[in-house]
Amino acid sequence: MDSIEQPPLVFHGSEKDKLKTISITAENVKKALGKMRIDKAPGVDDMSPRLLVKIADCIVEPLCNIYNNSILDGIVPQDWKRANVCPVHTKGSRIVAGNYRPISLTSQLCKVFEFIMREELISHLENLHLIYESQHGFRRGR
Repeated sequence: MDSIEQPPLVFHGSEKDKLKTISITAENVKKALGKMRIDKAPGVDDMSPRLLVKIADCIVEPLCNIYNNSILDGIVPQDWKRANVCPVHTKGSRIVAGNYRPISLTSQLCKVFEFIMREELISHLENLHLIYESQHGFRRGR
C-alpha cells in the first residue's frame, strides 16, 4: 500500500477552523422534523414521517439526546444501518428483472440525523470558504 499517492493537503485554515464535533440542538431537530416529507414510506423502524411530524414537540429533546450521544460515542443504532429494499419498475416488460431499480427504505430517524449532520457540515464548509466556487453538486442555488 506504500505506492498509493497521498492527496495534497487542501485545508489551509488554523486549528480553530477545524470542525471537531457537532452539537445538535433542539432547534436543529425541530427544523429537520419540520422539513420531512410526510408522504414518504416508513423504513425498517416502521416510523411514519407523518407520525414523527405530528409528535415532533414531544420527541425533540429525546432525539437531541440520542443524536448527541451517537456523535460522542461514534456509534449509531443498529436499526439505522438496516433497510427494506424494494424493486421499482422503471420501463419495459414487468417480467424482466433488469427493468427494475432498487430503492432502500431506511429509518426515518436516521434520515433526520443525516439531514442535520449534512446541514452543519455544509454550513461549516461554506462559512470558512472551504468549498470551491466551482462545486455545484449538492449545494443550494447552484
